[in-house]
Order: sequence, then C-alpha cells, then structure tokens
Amino acid sequence: MSKQKLAIVSTFDDLCGIASYTKAIVEQLSPYYDIKVFDLDQFLLSNVKSDIVKLANQDIDNICKEIARDFDVVNIQLEHGTLGKKPNIIFKRLKKIILASPKLCITFHTVLHSEGGIDWRSIRLHAKKLELNKVRSHLNHIRNSTYLTDQIYNLIRQQQKLGKDISIIVHTKRDARYMSVIQKLKNVYHHPLVYLSKQTSEKVKNEASKKNFPALANLSEDTILLGCFGFYGVYKGTETAINALKLLPSNYHLAIFGGVHPNNINKNEIINNDVKRILETIAVGKTELDVATSISDKAQNVTFELDSKWMNEAVNKPHKDDLSSRVHFAGAPTDEDFPKAMAICDIVLLPYNEVGQSASGPGSMAIDMGKHIVASRTKTFLQLSRYYPEAMDFFDIGNSLQLAQVLEGIDVKNPRAKKDYSYNTESNVNLYRSALFSKDI
Repeated sequence: MSKQKLAIVSTFDDLCGIASYTKAIVEQLSPYYDIKVFDLDQFLLSNVKSDIVKLANQDIDNICKEIARDFDVVNIQLEHGTLGKKPNIIFKRLKKIILASPKLCITFHTVLHSEGGIDWRSIRLHAKKLELNKVRSHLNHIRNSTYLTDQIYNLIRQQQKLGKDISIIVHTKRDARYMSVIQKLKNVYHHPLVYLSKQTSEKVKNEASKKNFPALANLSEDTILLGCFGFYGVYKGTETAINALKLLPSNYHLAIFGGVHPNNINKNEIINNDVKRILETIAVGKTELDVATSISDKAQNVTFELDSKWMNEAVNKPHKDDLSSRVHFAGAPTDEDFPKAMAICDIVLLPYNEVGQSASGPGSMAIDMGKHIVASRTKTFLQLSRYYPEAMDFFDIGNSLQLAQVLEGIDVKNPRAKKDYSYNTESNVNLYRSALFSKDI
C-alpha cells in the first residue's frame, strides 16, 4: 500500500523553534507518509516593501497550486509571524493555504485569544506619564490580535461547516478547551511538543561531552553545570539565573546556549541591548575599588580616607559579584547539538517571564532527555507539568533567592527518576495520524 502524500507548510531552514520542531515531526511521521516540506521563505514573507510583498504572495500561490494538485493532506506548523508582518497579509496568505488544502491539520504554536476589550487603566497610566508609544503599542496589539483571532477562527468554522476536513493541534489542555468550547471548532487535539524518543535520548546522553563545546571543555570535575537555552531576550529571565548564581557555592557554573536572534542584529550597533544587559548582570570587571568609589560618590557630607596599600590591592581584586569565570557563553547550538548541550548540563534552567507562550521547545526537550529541570511558575510550564507530573521543580518568576535555594537542594549525582510518561514520540505520531485523517489507524 502506497503512503499518503503529506505536505508540511512551515519554516524549515531557518534557525528557529518552529523549524526545529518541524524537523522532529518529519522524522517521526516519515515511516507513514511521503513528506515534502514547503519552507516559508522568511526573507520574502517578513518584508513589507510592496514589490517584495508581491513576490512573497506569488511564492504562497505556487505552494497552494502544488499542494492542491499533488498532495492528499496538508499540515501547517503555524506561528502567525512566519507568514508576514501585518495581520491582514498574514490572514490572506493563511486563507489561501487553507482553501487550497484537500485535507488540513493546523498545528497552532501560539493560540491567540480575543483580548476582551481595552485595558483603560493601563492606557490612563501610560497617558499620564506621556508614554504615548506604549499607549499606541497597547491599542495596536488589541486591534491586531482581535483581527487575527476573529478572521482565522471564523474561516476554520466556516470551512468545517461546509464539510471540509480540518483538524486542530494545540500544545496544552487549556488551549484545547479554548478552541473547542469558546471558539467551537471541531476535531481539536492536544499534545505537548515531543522531539526525541527514549532510545534517541539515551544515545545522545552516552555520546555527549563537554569537549564538544570549547567554552566548557576545561571545567573541573566538581563543577555543577546549569544551562539556559535559546536566543537572548528580556523574557528569557537570564538575569534571574545569573543573580541566583551569585548566591550559590563557587562550583556552580552557568552555561548560556544561545545568542542574539538574527532578526536583532542591527547595522552599526556596537553591542546588542540583550548582550549589554547580561554582561552588566554578570558584573564583568567589577572590582572592590569600584564598590568603595560608588559608596563614596553616593555618600553626602562624609569623608573617606582609603589606605593606599588597600587601594593598590582593590584595583585588581575582582568583586564577588563578578561572575566572569563562572558564566560561559557556549554559543547557539545547531538542531543536532541542542540535545547534546542539554545532556552535559546537570540542571536545565527555564527562568522565563510570562509572555503567553503556548509551549516551550527547551522545556519539552529537557523532559525528553530526562534532565533535572527548574522552571519559573509561568502558565506555559504549569500547563506542561500537567502532562508530566513531578518532572520539574518550580520557583516564582524573578525570585533569584528562591531559585538558588531550589538549585542547591537538587542532588545532581542522582539522575531525575525517569518515568515512562504516556506523552511521547509514539503518542505524538498516533495523534498526528488521527489529526491527518488517516484511515489505517
């Protein structure tokens, strides 16, 4: 019996979370489908110049012609921003793909909710401070989110009522309930992100070595290595991890596996703001003399007499807050190296702020790898823990003291008790086959 032809519409060659997950899905589904990935060209699709927009639209039209002509079923790995910058353009392109697909499964990596009106309290507060950009940003967010929410969900409902086979996959039980109960969509499935089978994760752990990462190759045997993962950003909470490190014994080290997002590399920028903020938190080059000088500058009507011998020593004596020797920038790993990076860490840190994400790639992969995980109490990680009870330890967002206390209480010599959770690559394959309307399950 020949395989069904499956088209997956997604980013694929870009260094991003959606592309990474799509590669995992292709590997998981390849035994059952003849798969072609239609890579969403971000060079074209993210451009707002009118002549480039036309080229991008033509690219979408070409994809639609091929999937309508040659494929049995289509999966869209949907992150709205990968289809464009403006809500009306995003919807028009998505609509073309939906209408062209013979049968369709949409994987929502972000679930948009109707905002329920304007937060006038925040508007008044920002207006009173003359923060007009924030007022404008808030109103634009409400308008854009509401537009996309209404347009996309209305179209799916309409097509389902007309008898078209369309299914929905989301990554939390909460989002599944929202889609089925509030938006009244049919064929709604939920499953956490899953990347690696148990066999693959064991193979990676056996082969991974700190020697594969030059920044970590010379760490001593008694080092307890903490790992943060992903592109830099305020919401990643890297500063919380660094501040917790200041409260931990000196054999605790932090490896940052990530870098500046390609979209944030700006012409003639001397240092990226995210990098600057992280370096300031590390207190690179801070000395005892800097502290004494700072106190002197802030004090009023007080005269300090500093011993010259002490000053000579202090100018070269690193301050205890300077973590230059304990924070290691390990670079942005490839998809292949990402699980290897996790494997060499004793504890995976997920100190994110709440930003409304539906899922976390690093969080799911850390569970696949059977790692000790410490995560902030965001809705994302609380939802993830409903699939994997006791897989993570939690701390409150931004509470570096609590994070340090949780970390010090983990016995890294004993691996986390690996449970055979019911949500794994096998269950993910079965769910996708159901969502793709396979008849031979």
